[in-house]
Amino acid sequence: MIGLWQIVDRVRETSPELAGERLVSESLNLVRDMLVVGFKAGSSPYAPNGFKLWPNKDTDAIVEKIGQDWALLGRDPDLADIVWFLPPALNN
Repeated sequence: MIGLWQIVDRVRETSPELAGERLVSESLNLVRDMLVVGFKAGSSPYAPNGFKLWPNKDTDAIVEKIGQDWALLGRDPDLADIVWFLPPALNN
């Protein structure tokens, strides 16, 4: 599984000049690409009930929810924050 925090770190590593809204935007673009190729969004495996797939499967709605939750968080996501992704090979 891949946490949102790892995606943000990867975007930051590949484009260190990005910060603030540009970092959020590029990270959400990568999330969108992942969802399109079959990754599934779910709760953090560190949540009280563990990893559970989100019921909404609509890419735009998922990306919007992540963006809203990130804004409410008020900082870049960390290990247990917001969303994790199950790769296509593991979600059959």
